[in-house]
Amino acid sequence: LYTDIQSVCLVNGHQSDPFKIERGVRQGCPLSMILYIISQEPLYLAIKESQHIKAIEMPCRPTKLAGYADDTTILVKSDICIMFVFTILKYFQLASSIQLNINKTKFIGFGE
Repeated sequence: LYTDIQSVCLVNGHQSDPFKIERGVRQGCPLSMILYIISQEPLYLAIKESQHIKAIEMPCRPTKLAGYADDTTILVKSDICIMFVFTILKYFQLASSIQLNINKTKFIGFGE
């Protein structure tokens, strides 16, 4: 299914030689989103089940994270909780080779 995948680059009208795609999912492929969600589930479970990561109190229920497509929002109470999130992310990265794009990461403080 996702073995022996090759691609080419088109730059200024010139096509490169084919090169092997060694990881990732194909954009536009119907299975890509499902495979991405499956790959993120262990990360989500680790964050949800961590006793060290405290959720923000929401009107309906405490919430630690929300995922939509390939975006993840993590909602925690304190800087210490953020440190535990990064610890989980580090172990997840080592286990899965999926890396956090720090350039697309934002921290927003609420409250005091």
